[in-house]
Amino acid sequence: SQAVRSFHQNPNVCIIKYEDLLTDAAGQLAIGIDFLGKKTVPEARLKTIVENYSFKKISQRKPGEENKKSFLRKGIAGDWKNNFSEEACDVFKKYAGEELILMGYEKDLNWTNKLIEN
Repeated sequence: SQAVRSFHQNPNVCIIKYEDLLTDAAGQLAIGIDFLGKKTVPEARLKTIVENYSFKKISQRKPGEENKKSFLRKGIAGDWKNNFSEEACDVFKKYAGEELILMGYEKDLNWTNKLIEN
């Protein structure tokens, strides 16, 4: 949680979320490149990079097809919610629950209740 708080809204840090990469990888890559002060990369080149390093190309699986032994486990966002036990929710909430709110992943600390109910 200290790490998240140290870089949140720090002008020297570019935050690119996995969820945003899934919806607009080329756009997020362009944001990162621009943040680093590098020259603009043509959109066609960005799309090629995204295609070459996509979950599907690297893992040889479609997003959502799980391989628990692979570093590239499932290729989707938010699946952690399907795997957290009540105990894991309690521990995460205690140590980093506020950071989920800070980073815009949750609206309040009631997220654990929603997970446990499902």
